[in-house]
Amino acid sequence: TLWSDSSFLFTAYTGSAASLFGGVTIVKHAHLSSNKPLTDEDLREWEDVRILVIDEISFMKDYELLRLDKRLKEMRDRSKPFGGFSIIFAGDFRQLEPTKSEDSDLLFSSKSSGHWENCINTIIILDNNHRFKEDPEYGELLKRMWNGDLTRQDRELINTRVIGKNGL
Repeated sequence: TLWSDSSFLFTAYTGSAASLFGGVTIVKHAHLSSNKPLTDEDLREWEDVRILVIDEISFMKDYELLRLDKRLKEMRDRSKPFGGFSIIFAGDFRQLEPTKSEDSDLLFSSKSSGHWENCINTIIILDNNHRFKEDPEYGELLKRMWNGDLTRQDRELINTRVIGKNGL
């Protein structure tokens, strides 16, 4: 059959995100931390996968993305990016950068390998404030922060929300 229960593989870059849906990390499932050749059993785990979902991709470093590309090519088609798997990358690129990262580590940086940009064919940016329906002013402030357009008034508002020494 074309589709099965294992057609979709849900993963996340971080273990805490993967645990939210009972999934696995992409590092573990794609054997990214190992330099050993893939076994037949490793390959069977990916046999029916048609669509790979990776949450928290913004935490992945550029060299790790290149490693993922190499591993997926070993699993399926060496001539296509990411082995020809259809991948849904999800993440908030303004949330947190990977730990101990340089500009060249960031997937969206002009100093990275550029592999991220060269392999993506569709981007969907969710642009709503559902998290801030109770405080739309703060939601708009965070959007300006994301765009790098904070005003003096924005900074003053942020400073009013800093918790002091006594938790006030």
